[in-house]
Amino acid sequence: MRIILILLLSVSCLFATEFDFEKIKVKYGWQTPQEQIIERKQIIAKEKMFKVYEQNKLDFSENLVRAVLVPGLGHFVAKDNANGYFYFGAEIILFYTSYNFHKKANYFYEKYQDATYIEEIKYNYREATKNYLFTQLYTTLGIGVWLYSIYDVINTTNHYNRELWQKILYENEGTKLYISLNGISLRF
Repeated sequence: MRIILILLLSVSCLFATEFDFEKIKVKYGWQTPQEQIIERKQIIAKEKMFKVYEQNKLDFSENLVRAVLVPGLGHFVAKDNANGYFYFGAEIILFYTSYNFHKKANYFYEKYQDATYIEEIKYNYREATKNYLFTQLYTTLGIGVWLYSIYDVINTTNHYNRELWQKILYENEGTKLYISLNGISLRF
């Protein structure tokens, strides 16, 4: 059995061709084996940077769920605190205002039902209707701000991920001289 295995390996070595750097350099654009080594090192460095990026980037779907649950939370996670405070504060103000108008509308509606004089009935009905319309207005505005914050968190997450990649590239910029397949470039 060993003899057959050794024979097969020997025969395969007889038909093997030598490594031809000329064929590979035409395919990848390398002029010397040193360029191949430099390119390999650059690829390994880019892979490391990409792993760091993959570990630190924000997932769109997770951040979208955060924005749906609590307006502004997705912005806080993406380190856009100003917009996070704005959306969270706007939601609190709009829905609290809507709640207050709803309470007033219910108060005047109860007074309307208990009223006995025509002027009192008209006044309470008018006030209940007016406060109910303000309730609808502020609720609609609150829903609109909430929906826009969900839309905006997509852009904010995209911006955060783009800035993260630029930061990783800048931190790993090591040398000012960069050799690539396209030539040599000098960064200032």
